[in-house]
Amino acid sequence: MQAQDRAHRIGQSREVRVLRLLTVNSIEEKILAAARYKLNVDEKVIQAGKFDQRSTGAERRQMLEQIIRAQSEDDDEDEVPDDETINQMIARSEEEFDLFQVHCLLFFVNLSLTC
Repeated sequence: MQAQDRAHRIGQSREVRVLRLLTVNSIEEKILAAARYKLNVDEKVIQAGKFDQRSTGAERRQMLEQIIRAQSEDDDEDEVPDDETINQMIARSEEEFDLFQVHCLLFFVNLSLTC
């Protein structure tokens, strides 16, 4: 999360893609979870409070409920993506996606021939 923010702070105007490679039960996974938690808390405090005193208690409550619902939807998306989904995430164009798919297919064909 910091890497993408840092790239834009130093003047990057083009698209930035940051790939995080995590293994299950690793320290990297725990660090990412802590960073997400901090961002989530920050969002809840700032968005629900708004600190401008113009929003009513009911508006703040509604905003907080929306944030909590969105968080629970995000939690559902924490499953391990398949190869095609990963290729879609990292491909910059349709042609690149097709190329990644071909490489995946060739990898698995070669793997099955050697086993």
